[in-house]
Amino acid sequence: MELARKDTQAKHEGYAMLVLTRRAGESIMIDNDIELKVLKIRGSQVHLGIDAPKRAAVHRKEVWLRIQDEQNGHEPPHATQATND
Repeated sequence: MELARKDTQAKHEGYAMLVLTRRAGESIMIDNDIELKVLKIRGSQVHLGIDAPKRAAVHRKEVWLRIQDEQNGHEPPHATQATND
């Protein structure tokens, strides 16, 4: 386990990035009720499973950024690919 400070991208003082190494079948827990599990690793793709309560919003980052832009009144860029969550 390693903590890496992201000074150039940190939005709030005091945040740090926790860097973990996991193998397929292994998990990490976030708080008491969110499990992030590495399902399989194939080449450069990592397949993740997220077990979270329905109240937790879970999105790929590019989808989350688009949602944030829309909520802030910005027009999203034109997408050329499907964006299934």
